[in-house]
Amino acid sequence: MPESPELFIPWNLLIVVGVAIGALLLIVVLGVLLRRLFRRRQEPILALEPPPPLQLESLPAEGPAAGENPCLELHGTPVKITLIVVASSGRVQVAPSGDFLPSLLENLLPGLEEIIRRDQPETVRWPAQLSSNGFSQTFFSNAKLPGDQGKGTAYSAVAGRFETGGHALLLGLVVCANRPNSIGQETAEHLGQWRNLLRIRRA
Repeated sequence: MPESPELFIPWNLLIVVGVAIGALLLIVVLGVLLRRLFRRRQEPILALEPPPPLQLESLPAEGPAAGENPCLELHGTPVKITLIVVASSGRVQVAPSGDFLPSLLENLLPGLEEIIRRDQPETVRWPAQLSSNGFSQTFFSNAKLPGDQGKGTAYSAVAGRFETGGHALLLGLVVCANRPNSIGQETAEHLGQWRNLLRIRRA
């Protein structure tokens, strides 16, 4: 039987086919990348809503009662919590509701839950904030403490960041003492700073 002739494929043809396949794959990859880029540009950028203004006129103007036990102190000065502002740190997390907030703040300072439930401060939930510094600046700006940012009056404010239960929260407090003082505004970037500023005294 005569042998079948061997199939001969020129090398130049193989090169042409390889280049064509490579070019086709490159076009497909570029098309996918361009499509994703176009979609990303079309997606609206999620802008954080500006927080509502704080109304301090309606807050209690008196400090803690004489002999109150336990008593919250800011820089050693007995104070009463009149306003709490809370927000999540970032775009996704949701700030806790007022019902769960006191128990969460117990992790910030043991005994704080009892004081919050006694003082019954107004609680405001703000939209998510991107940074601790931005939150503190916005909080102090919206709080508009009397006097020189609270100095020389009975009002003071503390703002900053703390973590609890794996979540980063941003917290602002407006407190009122029984007499004018020079505290004004304070910031706390971590748990240790919060506990340096605030203390709960028990008789």
